[in-house]
This record gives sequence, structure tokens and C-alpha cells, in this order.
Amino acid sequence: MKTRRWALFIVLNMIISVLTTLGVLSLKGELERVVVVTATSAVTDLTVVPTAIPAGQVVPTAILEPPDVSPTALTSNQYTVQTGDTLGGIAFALDVPLDELLAANGLNEDSIIRPGQLLLVPRDAALAPDEPTPSVIALSPTPGTPTPFPTETPTPPGPVQVRVQEVLAPGELEREGVMLINRGRTVNLQGWTLGAVGDEGRYVFPRLTLAQDVPVTVYTIAGADSPQSLHWGREAAAWGTPDTIIELRDAEGDLIATYTVP
Repeated sequence: MKTRRWALFIVLNMIISVLTTLGVLSLKGELERVVVVTATSAVTDLTVVPTAIPAGQVVPTAILEPPDVSPTALTSNQYTVQTGDTLGGIAFALDVPLDELLAANGLNEDSIIRPGQLLLVPRDAALAPDEPTPSVIALSPTPGTPTPFPTETPTPPGPVQVRVQEVLAPGELEREGVMLINRGRTVNLQGWTLGAVGDEGRYVFPRLTLAQDVPVTVYTIAGADSPQSLHWGREAAAWGTPDTIIELRDAEGDLIATYTVP
């Protein structure tokens, strides 16, 4: 009798152990399935499915925006180069043909421009309707700090004392230039001319106000103008012949100064 009871007890224990083991294995399998499904879902969410692109279609990688041309960067028919500017971007923003912008400044598409450089604008750039058109650039004794003058500012009284200081590298086109200096009152050089006696080809000054004791150099070659350097745009040297007499005349044609090339 006792033997039967022990045998029954042992059989029951075995059945319970088997059921417990099966339950543990089943729970483990379910957990693994959940982990696998979750991991698979995460990978699926992160997978980027490429979109089919028709043959021959160009997919843009970036859009270049035109420079933010602030009216403060513009003067009358001039633009001050800002950081990040390109010649094409400036032409687009100012609504000026690129070839005209390059020709006006003696540049080509490979030319390098730098922040602070002044570029001549072939025609008036479109400013915002509520922005007044800036007036002239005035040269101050401190280089690089131009001060605007009103367009209709009357010329102060006193004698005009703009003089030809010297001729730089006469006969060498790449370096040749005429340095002027103002020893008298402030004067507007717009319409003044510079040239040799008897020579019909003369340089005509743009709108530029020259303060006392401030120099400005007129270079023979083409280039970008600035408050301290202007460019004639000739293809040959102008002052290579000794004893050439240089004349500086005002807008009315009156003789202001002469200089003999050494």
C-alpha cells in the first residue's frame, strides 16, 4: 500500500515538473519572439527606401540663394562686396547682366573679389521703394571709412588746390598711375578730366568727393574703383614718354594743375 502511494507521489511530481518546464520554455519563446519583432520593427522604421528617379532627370543637391544685398552696401552706381559674395550672385541680386558687371570693372568670371571691394554697377540697382538712393562717396583722411555727402551739397568757398603729386611707374601699364592730392578745401571731382596736352583721350572722373589732404591715384589699367584708387581702363601706357605734360581740368574745362613727366 505504501509502495503504491510513493509511486503515485513520484508520478505526480514528474508530471508537475514537466508542466512547469514546458511553461517556462513557452514563456521564454514568447519573450524572444517579442524582442525579435520589436527589433525588426525598429530596423524597418529606420530603413530609407530610395525613390525611383526617371532616367535623365537631374536631382538637385543644393539651391544657391542670391546674396542678401542690403541697400547699405550700395552707393551711387557702386556696390561694396560683402563676405560670401560672388560675381554671379551680385549680378543676379542687382538685376544686372553678369557680362556688363564684369566689363564695367575690368574683370572676368575667374576674377577674385574680396570683402570691402567696390564694384561699379553699370546701371542703377533696384532698391526697395522705401529706401532712398544713397548719394556720393566722400573720401575722409582715414582710409577705408568713406562718409556720405548730400548730393546737392554746395562747394565750400576757397581756392581749389588739387595737385598732381607724382606719376607712378611711367610706361609700365600694370603699375602706371597718377597720384593726386587735395591741399585745399573739399571738392567734388565729378566731370573733371585728366590727360596729356594735345591728347584727345582723357580720363573723366566719376562722382567722388575729395577731402583736404586726401590722395587718390588714377591707374592706367582697368580695375575695380575704390575711394583711394580709380582706373582708366586703357590697354596701353599713357605716361611713358618723358616731358609729357599732364593736365588736370575741372568740369567746366578750367585748368587746375599741370605736371611734367620726368
